[in-house]
Amino acid sequence: MSYLRVGKRARDLAAVAQAKGITFTAEDPYALHRLPFTLFAQSDRHQAEHVLAARLRGRRVRGFDFPFVADEPRERSGIPGAAPWFRYEDGRQYGCVVVHVDADLPLCHVSPRGRRNQLDEEAEVAIDDPVFAARFQVWCDNPGFARTLLVPEVVELLVRTEGRFSFELHRDAVLCFDRSVKPEEFPPLMALVVAFTDAWPEAVWAAFGTVGGPDEPSWTAMPTPTPRRRPCPSPSPRPRHHDRGARAEARHRHRRHPHRRHPRRPAPRPRHRHRPRRHRHRPHHRRADAGDVGPQEGPRRSTTAYTPR
Repeated sequence: MSYLRVGKRARDLAAVAQAKGITFTAEDPYALHRLPFTLFAQSDRHQAEHVLAARLRGRRVRGFDFPFVADEPRERSGIPGAAPWFRYEDGRQYGCVVVHVDADLPLCHVSPRGRRNQLDEEAEVAIDDPVFAARFQVWCDNPGFARTLLVPEVVELLVRTEGRFSFELHRDAVLCFDRSVKPEEFPPLMALVVAFTDAWPEAVWAAFGTVGGPDEPSWTAMPTPTPRRRPCPSPSPRPRHHDRGARAEARHRHRRHPHRRHPRRPAPRPRHRHRPRRHRHRPHHRRADAGDVGPQEGPRRSTTAYTPR
């Protein structure tokens, strides 16, 4: 019965997208699974599903479901070699939101603490705020960037989420994900991630910002090119006589010689003269006499008259 639940979720997400004016596609036309995030790099490269596409405050936002299937430890493309191996649940369908920004950011991972942490405590980056440090774990390829990013405004916004969502920043995109996101929670979550990027201090944009506006396309946001199909050639029209004189001459020729093929009619079937039906020869049956010798049909009858006694 899992296929019924999948179909119901797709219908619910489509209804939410239609009510909010968001574009919905069942498949992923943006190749979101190729973004340089650890959640995608540690999986077997499954594609995203149920993609919601919108533009909020001049930024491209994508909400989607990602089925995570753990892959054997291998080289993670696009991930720094010093990054630890994060713990994600195998077979879990994560609800994700991606926001594209005009920056070139180092890899920075922020995840909530719990009974099963995604990161070992030895690899954490120390944060001075005790309330934030009690709820979140932080790992960053550049520890100075993490301390510059986590200003009081950003920390307050993350603490208000009550440690539910994980955040990861890398290159020109921000990923926010959770183990499960309801369909009606996607639009508020998309707005939350945009507000998270707006709360960044100016020092982050000055040090890691790139030239260009939000309308400039990004390499991580380009859709997957689809091959063009060559159109099927249409059948050639049937040749016809457009000259009235030629058509009249063809009709006249057909009347004079009916056995010839008409240019616009199939060849006539050959006709045979009527042949009378041959009847099978029936031999003459003579009356059997007493002196006849030979095979006879039926019982032999006597020619003498019957005389009663």
